[in-house]
Amino acid sequence: MLSVIFVVDLFLGTCLNLSQEGTMEKYVCTDCGYTYFLDEGDPTADIHPGTPFDDLPDDWVCPDCGMTKDGFRVFT
Repeated sequence: MLSVIFVVDLFLGTCLNLSQEGTMEKYVCTDCGYTYFLDEGDPTADIHPGTPFDDLPDDWVCPDCGMTKDGFRVFT
C-alpha cells in the first residue's frame, strides 16, 4: 500500500496528489522563496505544467521578485 502525500497550493487553490514513489521537481528562488513546481509550470508566463526548469526560456524570471534562473536552487 502506498502512502499518499497531499500538497496544497493555497495560492492556486489546487491539491496535488503525490505518491512517495513519485517525484516532484521544484526549484526555490534564493531571493524571495518562490517555488517553481514542474507539475504546475508558471501560468503567469504561459509556461505549461510539466515544463522542466532547465527548459524554461533563458529570459524567464521569478514571477514574484524578478530573479533570473541562476538565482534558483533545487529543493528536495
